[in-house]
Amino acid sequence: MVAGTRDCSVRATADLVGELVRSGLDIDRSLVEELVGRGVTVVPYLAQILDDDKYWNLDEKTPGRGWAPISSLHLLAAIADPDGLEPILRVLHRRPDDLGDWLTEDIPSILACFGPAAVQPVKELVSNRYLDLYVRVVGSGALSLIAREHFECKDEIIDFFHKILVREGEDKTFLSFCVGDLAEVKEPNSKPIIRSLFDGGRIDEEIITWSCIEDIYQTWGDDLLGRKEDPMKFFSPGNLSYLKRISGKTSPENEIQTTTSWLKPEEPAKGKVGRNDPCPCGSGKKYKKCCLPKDRGQGKVDEDERNLRDAILEFAASERFSYDWKRALDMYRAGSEDVDFREFAEEVEFIDWVIHDYRCMSSGEPLVTIFAREKASSLNERQRRILTEWQSTLFGVYEIVGISKGEGIRLKDIITGEEYFVYDASASNATTLWDLLVTRVISVDGRLGLSGAGKLLPQTRKRDLKDLLETEFMQYQEMHREASFREFLREKSHTVIQYASGEQIPTVKTPEGDDFYFARALYGLKDREATKITLDKMQELRSAGKNDDGAYVYNWLEEERSTDQKDRRHGRGSFEERRVLGVVTLTRDSLELECFSNERLSRLQELLERELRSSITFLADLSMDVEMALKQSRNRPREEKPVLPKDEEKRVMKEYLNHYYLGKWINMKIPALRNKTPLQAMKTEEGKASLTQLLNEMQNLEERKRETGEPYFDVNKLRTKLRLPTPRGTIDEQIT
Repeated sequence: MVAGTRDCSVRATADLVGELVRSGLDIDRSLVEELVGRGVTVVPYLAQILDDDKYWNLDEKTPGRGWAPISSLHLLAAIADPDGLEPILRVLHRRPDDLGDWLTEDIPSILACFGPAAVQPVKELVSNRYLDLYVRVVGSGALSLIAREHFECKDEIIDFFHKILVREGEDKTFLSFCVGDLAEVKEPNSKPIIRSLFDGGRIDEEIITWSCIEDIYQTWGDDLLGRKEDPMKFFSPGNLSYLKRISGKTSPENEIQTTTSWLKPEEPAKGKVGRNDPCPCGSGKKYKKCCLPKDRGQGKVDEDERNLRDAILEFAASERFSYDWKRALDMYRAGSEDVDFREFAEEVEFIDWVIHDYRCMSSGEPLVTIFAREKASSLNERQRRILTEWQSTLFGVYEIVGISKGEGIRLKDIITGEEYFVYDASASNATTLWDLLVTRVISVDGRLGLSGAGKLLPQTRKRDLKDLLETEFMQYQEMHREASFREFLREKSHTVIQYASGEQIPTVKTPEGDDFYFARALYGLKDREATKITLDKMQELRSAGKNDDGAYVYNWLEEERSTDQKDRRHGRGSFEERRVLGVVTLTRDSLELECFSNERLSRLQELLERELRSSITFLADLSMDVEMALKQSRNRPREEKPVLPKDEEKRVMKEYLNHYYLGKWINMKIPALRNKTPLQAMKTEEGKASLTQLLNEMQNLEERKRETGEPYFDVNKLRTKLRLPTPRGTIDEQIT
């Protein structure tokens, strides 16, 4: 007997199954192989586990902590005796919620392992509209897998799909998965039927698009939406270690060897979401009732690619590279004190850097290069091509200059200016125009995507990141005069990641030390004439005449040391030496206040409310942070803050934002433009570049507001008025 294994051949089947239950995720491989080898005699025992409620509980008192049913499902698939199919079908009918993510991830392959014997019962499963939606969906996936593997079943399954797709009253989400599964069979006669469903609006294109169907038909081999998994992979040491980690059963010192989160674009910076968990989008619905359909449609990873990633990670986690991991951690956390190793073992960016850019002590090469040299012969032809591409990745700091929703994003390197379109549906839905991405662009079959490791930052970080890169590159060239920028990034990518992660966003301050902010407030008029008379008399204000719209404009000035009130009222004395703290605009039906900080706005409001108490009524604080708005709402008398109807509020805000930016802002002196107005800045190339950057930062903020449902301004209107080009991929929606 080989050391490290146990002799199971002389033990009773019941005893072996009992050990399987107690083992949880600590399953000995020889035990699994012995159970599979005993074939149909094991089936009744595994069926009993699936049928018994006590084995499904996920608490400490349950033998094996609830893993026995999941192990049983995979063992039944590995045995593949037709008698084992019925208990699996009972689980699908009775326990779809207990299966959780296993339902959508593993069950299609488990059912497909039974081959032709599964066709009829799975067809009945898919046809039953009373079953859980995702039970029907996994049945559809299983039929697709069987049709591809068993030619004798292909025509029957295709004919069934055709009948299901044209059946009246079918669920749109269900049909969206079915057309993808049918397309994978690559039957030419199915394509017109699928096309008609798209044309008839019966397909949810957030789950699958027609271009995806085209890609499936053009990709020979079943590698676009996945292949049938070997059920025995569930019992591999790497998978069991991963399951222990995500279920909290792994000790800290083993974290680096067990993590398999490296380069998983579907789940950046967050844990796995269960089907019955609250949806992470914040809708309040269960994940399965909200975003699961879209995530399933967008998040399937190519099988060759996934297996290659797993192989690289397993290679990198071997004892041979244990010193390199420790050395890499010391480099990565340079300057940090008392850093918890577990923090970095869990960090996708750290693992991504070690695999691609860190140079091992033994050969001075990255791990991915060593793997390619030593293990390429064990890969299939396509995996070798992908591996070659992965040795030339593009790490950098990119700004998002275009977004194609549901498809991908266009990136522009902030240093070289090179642009790339990367296919990543999740990123297209999670990012905003002009966001910055510190990430790695990878290629698979010539198609660019994101590695899944990176930092998402606001546009306001562009200046400091660009300065860092340019300064570090100059210093690097002093020692490596022939080095290219790409070579520099490969050597210093960990420095850039750490800087992006730890540096605080630079803030602009007013001379008083307050945060610079476009703070605005809006008041209604009870008595316009009385308001104007009072404004004309106020010593703190100075009339600036009328604007282009015929509204009266007043500058709120800082206090003057001179006490010559007569000169002050008549515009003489030292006005030119006094700073403008804010602007007050009296329109036909409103009073508008504008300042460059929330603190200034509060002071101006206090001043005007004291002087104009009986002439104005407060309507809204515009572009004010939530904490300040809540504070003011508590301090203001209720009767002075009537709640506007939603439509009226949107109309007022739309008019105000358009009036402010298009009528006033372009004529205001802006600190970021060296105290020039936007119109003045347009007269020089340097000023135009500064203005473009400022508009990008503004648009990044305004797009965030739009996505969260807040009132926002379409910055492209400013670009049009200033005769600046409109970026690709912007969203030109208006407030309606």
